[in-house]
Amino acid sequence: SPPPPLPPPPSPPPCPPPPSPPSPPSMPPALCSNECNAQLAAEGGTTTGPVDFSFDGVCNDGGPGDPAPFAALCSFGTDCDDCGGRNFCHLCPEQCQYRSFQTPQHGCMQSMWDDGKCDKE
Repeated sequence: SPPPPLPPPPSPPPCPPPPSPPSPPSMPPALCSNECNAQLAAEGGTTTGPVDFSFDGVCNDGGPGDPAPFAALCSFGTDCDDCGGRNFCHLCPEQCQYRSFQTPQHGCMQSMWDDGKCDKE
């Protein structure tokens, strides 16, 4: 009598899942708060108490997007919801980046570096 048939070979293990896509790069550090408060002049030259201009749909921090940048109602980077974050320069020289982290209010912002110099233009 012939020998019994051999069992089939074992199945190969399943293929591992494909690797996950790389994480997107993190956003550069930015000035971003919603503390856009201003003192407004009232009749007779007196001032009102602070008025909150955050979340009003109008950018008021003097940066790009502010309809009246030379008459900013609040400090740069403090109207984040309306203006977006003000990104620190990540393409500029290390010295400029260092200044941004040491004194953020005087830091070099990405919008200032567009002409190759860290300036207000």
